[in-house]
Amino acid sequence: MNNPSWRAEDGRLLRSLREEAGIDALVFARNNTVSLAQLKELESGGNNSFYNPAIKRNTGVKLLKKLGHDLDIPAQFKLDLAATKMNGKEQRPALSTVVEKAIVSQAKVPSDSQRRRWLQQTFFGL
Repeated sequence: MNNPSWRAEDGRLLRSLREEAGIDALVFARNNTVSLAQLKELESGGNNSFYNPAIKRNTGVKLLKKLGHDLDIPAQFKLDLAATKMNGKEQRPALSTVVEKAIVSQAKVPSDSQRRRWLQQTFFGL
């Protein structure tokens, strides 16, 4: 599923919300761990400060949320959880998550005699 890209309207909205809140651009950028160049690119356009468009969009959405605004997700990207009819019966889409145990190996702690032998070999060259 492709994410929609960051649009010029989104940038204008970000700038107007930040200015309405009375927050300086540099202060806002620093408080949200983005560079001033990235903030200016989000607000005014450009394509030089972000690694890819998805990161740019996610950063812009995050900043809009900090200012109390959620971007609407276009209808084509929304998951419809309403009941659907299949074969004349009403059914809900099944959503499931599979969780499996992770295999974690414990590091073996050396015994005192192994530590002592290692120290002797390291420091005394035995």
